[in-house]
Amino acid sequence: MLLPGRWRRPYREDPRYRSTVSKFQEREHARIMFYSIPYGPVPLELDETYPIAQTESVEPEDSSAYVTKAEIISQFLRNLSPERVVLVQDGRLGEAVGGELKTWLPRSRLAIVNGVGLRSDQLGRIVDRKLSIQT
Repeated sequence: MLLPGRWRRPYREDPRYRSTVSKFQEREHARIMFYSIPYGPVPLELDETYPIAQTESVEPEDSSAYVTKAEIISQFLRNLSPERVVLVQDGRLGEAVGGELKTWLPRSRLAIVNGVGLRSDQLGRIVDRKLSIQT
């Protein structure tokens, strides 16, 4: 599962994602990763480490920064060879990551959820449904 790293540090403490992270972090075959402009892919296991949990960043003006970071995130994920990916898409980086993942992941292995405006409880139910459809 790819979740956007938003304003809150560590990312897992973001009110929008806290309950979803809690729900899925102990599942045997589920891995949670955040994606962000300053760090690219951030596995849950590194979310609370320095410097990730102690920095702030701004959204870049240059749209090529999103494409470049999305390519890095996509390549990192590709190296993991996941069975399925659920991308919670939010913002310009989320759109760029979705575009990159679509270039190599078949639709049967990629589920994209529009995360804009979702409450935490809604997100958990949607991700559960996406995972059960793909199983």
